[in-house]
Amino acid sequence: MHAAGSILSRADEDWLYAVGRLAPGASVGPLQIHVTTELQQWLAAQTFLTSTQRASLARQHAVVTSAAAGIPILREAYSPSLYVLFAMAALVLLIACANLANLLLARAPRGEAALRAALGASTPAMMRQAMSEGVVLSLAGAAGALIVSVLATRTMLGLAFPASGYVPVDVGVSIPILAFAVALAVITGVGFSAGPAWIASRTDPILALRGTGRGATGPGFLPSRLLVVAQVALSLVLLTGAGLLGRSLEQLEQQPLGFQTANRFVAYVAAPALAGEVERLSSLYAALLDHVSRIPGVTHASYSLYSPMEGNNWSSYIAIDGRPIDSNHRDGSSWNRIGPGYFETLGTHLVAGRTILAGDRPGTAHVAVVNQAFAKQFFPDSTALGHEVGIGGAEHAHDFAIVGIVEDVKYTQASEPARPMLFLPTLQTATYADPSDAETQARSTLIQTVVLDVAPGTTSLEPQLRRALAAVDPGLTVLRVRSMAEQVGLNFRVNRLLADLTAAYGLLALALASLGLYGVTAYGVSRRRREIGVRLALGATPSGVVREVLMRAGLQTGLGLAVGVPLAWLASGTLRALLYGVEVRNPAVLTLAALALGASTIAAAYFPARRASAVNPTEALRSEAQ
Repeated sequence: MHAAGSILSRADEDWLYAVGRLAPGASVGPLQIHVTTELQQWLAAQTFLTSTQRASLARQHAVVTSAAAGIPILREAYSPSLYVLFAMAALVLLIACANLANLLLARAPRGEAALRAALGASTPAMMRQAMSEGVVLSLAGAAGALIVSVLATRTMLGLAFPASGYVPVDVGVSIPILAFAVALAVITGVGFSAGPAWIASRTDPILALRGTGRGATGPGFLPSRLLVVAQVALSLVLLTGAGLLGRSLEQLEQQPLGFQTANRFVAYVAAPALAGEVERLSSLYAALLDHVSRIPGVTHASYSLYSPMEGNNWSSYIAIDGRPIDSNHRDGSSWNRIGPGYFETLGTHLVAGRTILAGDRPGTAHVAVVNQAFAKQFFPDSTALGHEVGIGGAEHAHDFAIVGIVEDVKYTQASEPARPMLFLPTLQTATYADPSDAETQARSTLIQTVVLDVAPGTTSLEPQLRRALAAVDPGLTVLRVRSMAEQVGLNFRVNRLLADLTAAYGLLALALASLGLYGVTAYGVSRRRREIGVRLALGATPSGVVREVLMRAGLQTGLGLAVGVPLAWLASGTLRALLYGVEVRNPAVLTLAALALGASTIAAAYFPARRASAVNPTEALRSEAQ
């Protein structure tokens, strides 16, 4: 015996992924043929298939694929976002490596290198020493990153599943991933320390020991500036991507969904097993509305088969009076069963005609309400009002008369246009000869949601709702209660997580680029200490010194922006599939990113510039003479 509502008793509706392990020596090909044969034989023995469906049994087949790469539908859904995050992580890594290279360039001991070279040390030996130091730095950073990554993983899971008490995801350290991170740390440590080591080893011993080349244009300073230019360019790419995804999320959340979320709640219920028992359900639903409407603070209440943006969607082929049926391209529509006052409760506007009323009962004329997308698609040159429609073949074209048109309401994908939608009174059903169709229509009379519009500040709604429904029928169970704002927000979890992570990457890149410019500017000021002291002794003003240092920093930032703008323009095209309501190449977002990057980097260069202007000429000249 199967419990009421069990998927085991509804073979025509629910399917599962089957996971198994191949026996040693078995191959996928013969297994797939065997599973397909079993599937076709099982389908042929079922009673719910129509004649059309039976004619297509030979085309039904099973696909056996390796589970190593995960569930295909999930991989297809989330791989674009993961690729974007991986690319952004790689860009942040490059920016961090550029900072490491700048650090090694700044501390490259040219005097010591010159002395060792004069004593016979070879360039490869000095490079090996420098690269070993780089590897130690990288491994130390990797160790710290391991701790941060564990904490960040828990944080990301919390952002992705805010309402889940338990998430079956192992946040422990993965040995393969740890090995990959260590290998990457070693490679980057070697790669980005080799350049500074080579530059230091190529210093002329005589010039270095004499102190020549201490100016701002000495060996290694030009590469430092080029690295800053690269950091700024890559940071602009990251900031632009983060800005586009943030703007896309804003557009998604602020778009008109066809209903109001403020002070609206939806309760998911399990109705008693009375599918098709119209008289008992009619009295049950009437009592439900009566009891729920008495709850303090409830201003409107209704019920439905499913509610907007909960992820559910029933759809079928439809027939419309006077419209020929094309067997190759059947007309289809989503449909929902609703109670009286449903649109008023949700705040959905009526465009023409009327809505579903309390008088639309089983014994009265069958009526239907459609949305604007339905009217535009099937009645582009006339009004939909007065026409008749039905679910199924041509024999059902006159089952329901269209009496109203409402604005489009999005029920599933907020990023896609609203689908054609047909709204039917909960208990007005047509007669179907096919047992499967009849059973589907009977099940559709069992409501799954109760929608509420409450006064602002209403509290203790869920306990009162549970008591009200229990008073109507103990078998009318409340599964959960959720605000409509929360229900809508859950649809944007992936978008919000992606926007938050890319924003974090963008801010990290901004900080690294600013730190890089700060380091190069401070390094340049320290190397020009004597020059700046002489200029101040000869009458240069501190403000002039500040302007000159900031102009040099601004030139590096400007070069970085000049390189970064076309890169960001090209890279933004890779985000096309993840954006909603935003132009892929958005000048406003690119301009704001460039302004933010430029302002932050110049601000970072201001502090070394101020220190440069405070140089004491006498002390600077004395220190250089020693």
